[in-house]
Amino acid sequence: MCTSRADVALRGGTSIVVGARSEVGMRRLPVLAIALLLVAACGGTTPSAASPAVSAAPTAAASATPAPRVSLKVNWTALTGANSGLWTAVEAGYFKDESLDVELVNINSSSRSIAALIAKEVQIGFSDGANTVQAVSQGASVKLFQSVTNHLVFSIMATQSVKDLKDLKGKKIGITTIGSSTHTAALQALKLAGLAQSDVTLVPLQEVPNILAALVAGQIDAGSVSPPTNSRAKASGFKELINLATDGPDYPSVAIAATTEYMSANADVMKRFVKAYSRGVDRFRRDKAFGIASIDKYLKIGDPAILDDTWTQFSKYLELPPYVKGIDAVILEVAATNAKAAPLKPADILCEAPESTTIAALLEMDRPRVVAVDDLMAYAREICKQQEVRRTAPGFIGYGATKPGDRVLVAVDTHYDKRVVEAVARGLREMGASVDVVTVEAEPDREFTTTDEVDVIMRREPWTKRPRRWEGLPWIEELAAREKYDLLVHGKGGGIPNVPYRYEAIPWLQTDHFASAATVYPRDLHTLINMKTWLAFFERGRGGKVHVTDPEGTDLRYTLFPEYFDGTRRGYTDVPWWGHLLAHGPTPILPKEDATGTVSGTTSHFQKPFPKIRVTLENGRLERVEGGGDYGDAWRALHEESKDTQYPCFPRPGLFWLWEVAIGTNPKIQRPPNIHLLSSGGFEWERRRSGIIHVGLGTRWRGSEEVWAGERGILYGHLHVHLFFPSLVIETPKGEELTVIDKGQLMALSYPQVRDLAAKYGDPDRILAAEWSPGVPGIDAPGSYEEYAREPARFIYR
Repeated sequence: MCTSRADVALRGGTSIVVGARSEVGMRRLPVLAIALLLVAACGGTTPSAASPAVSAAPTAAASATPAPRVSLKVNWTALTGANSGLWTAVEAGYFKDESLDVELVNINSSSRSIAALIAKEVQIGFSDGANTVQAVSQGASVKLFQSVTNHLVFSIMATQSVKDLKDLKGKKIGITTIGSSTHTAALQALKLAGLAQSDVTLVPLQEVPNILAALVAGQIDAGSVSPPTNSRAKASGFKELINLATDGPDYPSVAIAATTEYMSANADVMKRFVKAYSRGVDRFRRDKAFGIASIDKYLKIGDPAILDDTWTQFSKYLELPPYVKGIDAVILEVAATNAKAAPLKPADILCEAPESTTIAALLEMDRPRVVAVDDLMAYAREICKQQEVRRTAPGFIGYGATKPGDRVLVAVDTHYDKRVVEAVARGLREMGASVDVVTVEAEPDREFTTTDEVDVIMRREPWTKRPRRWEGLPWIEELAAREKYDLLVHGKGGGIPNVPYRYEAIPWLQTDHFASAATVYPRDLHTLINMKTWLAFFERGRGGKVHVTDPEGTDLRYTLFPEYFDGTRRGYTDVPWWGHLLAHGPTPILPKEDATGTVSGTTSHFQKPFPKIRVTLENGRLERVEGGGDYGDAWRALHEESKDTQYPCFPRPGLFWLWEVAIGTNPKIQRPPNIHLLSSGGFEWERRRSGIIHVGLGTRWRGSEEVWAGERGILYGHLHVHLFFPSLVIETPKGEELTVIDKGQLMALSYPQVRDLAAKYGDPDRILAAEWSPGVPGIDAPGSYEEYAREPARFIYR
């Protein structure tokens, strides 16, 4: 990371960007909580915005009251994977969870689907933007309340004799029916080629598979088809002239509609439908095997390769709210031939989502699809309300002391998604602050190596000269002080230093980090979880014994010596290290330290997974490192270099002493999808999940011992091993056994007081459930652990 910079004075909204990337944001309705997607414009009532402490979430009593059972007829249209979210919701039982008895009806035309809605033959129907605009222009009281795809997930497949789109002139193109989504897709493709419908012959063939059959039979020259038929066409030797999903415009090719009359009279039913459907979309994206099984049940594909390709395509394109930009385009297009459509606005076609929501609602969203900054603003506004406690753990980060007129400096590097940075800056500006943004050049994004952790943590010079990954850049901190900023927003992890100005972290590198229930996890609930866990050590366990084990080979015992609780060690007092609970006393280490045993694992904070490492400790000090591949080799070399050095924080020579046994507490943390790249933040993010422990050996981050070593050119820093499935038991001085973690499950999440508070935000089972599990073969996934332990990257990166 480049840290040499000329002094700069920033004022009022300046953004200094080094190595900037352009951001093209599409205007889109904010991605909001599924249960609040309907609004008064469509007849439903929308909860007013509420503070986290007095959220509009259901109370425990209200949650316990079952909703009345309702029967719904829901139509789906073409034989295509666009219906996958609906099918998955049915197969997973999500509609039944909402007391909805859904009967699926197949109507293979969007225009006929709208007619069925108006005739009350179905209550909810799949449609598209163009047919909905046409219907509304003719006086129909229907609206789109949910997107399915905001792009035309269609390909124009053709015989090899058709050279390109322009060559379609005078040719026959297969569609399902006039007024269908296949028809719309064909027209859009023609438009991109500068052609009109009159330049070709459209051949209605009723079903998408029939289009491929007609291509094979030579009855048509090209066809408008969607997955899986486009995959089958490619396999049959036909040419893809264009994939409109990737190369076409924003366009609501498939959406879900209802009459305004039905929505007005059944607002609660609509919310329940949206909740179940959205869970189906989320399950389809997250659970590939289940999603493929749902597709195959309804489409009866059979071919594993085509099933895989269909899932891959639609897992990218299934979305929730419709794009305003896409509806704008549809209205203009329809108005070109239908004057009655000209006065229409997107609000006449869409049920618009509210501009604010509650924590309870955001907790319902599992990795919402993010396109533009607008999609992140509900999360940004919630963070900007939260109390400031100078922590870097998600769920304990807030900028709530900001007031009108404050000057804020946001400092990031080029590994951050610029949409995340802009959302934070916009949220602060909405609070009346003046915000400057500095973006520092980081190295180009790349795949992790096997020793990145050593490179970014270990030093032999002051960190001010060569900053490490997680800590704030000294020149940024100096800039904030010199220019008298009220708040510095900077840093990915580690501790925040004591400075005379407000200083909070920004650990969300990616939208998957930021647009997450982990980001807005209720502060009061998260605090209670932390305190219930911490008091097992601070009050009941003091003077007792700790035993840590896990199925990967960890077996470690040590004493909670009372002297560690003397109040001089930061994070080891009556106020814990929020979100990063210290189960062992930090430096300085006591002469009678007795931590003995082994620590094993295959991951650390910031590098490629390594073959299983085994670290052996005796009386607190590292004795040997076995295995671990390149990471193990590097650690052994550092141990050899430092084993005879006497550090001021350790009772005997050697650098690698145990001090960090840190417990994650946020159940909604998930591993990001691009985990193999530097810009994902690596495994540092997932260590914060509830029940995961990371063990650290060496000096404490920015501790006085690191200043001492840096001034003398002596090696310092600490290295990690992560424990995914630990069990941690305290034997108290009274002989009680307190199970703090059981096989990776943080026990505080099951305490009655915690569950009662969680009910304030919804179903306690869901609010307190871990959102992600590592999927280690032989432990929480099928397969052989021994095979995994030899080459974990092959399993984690697949």
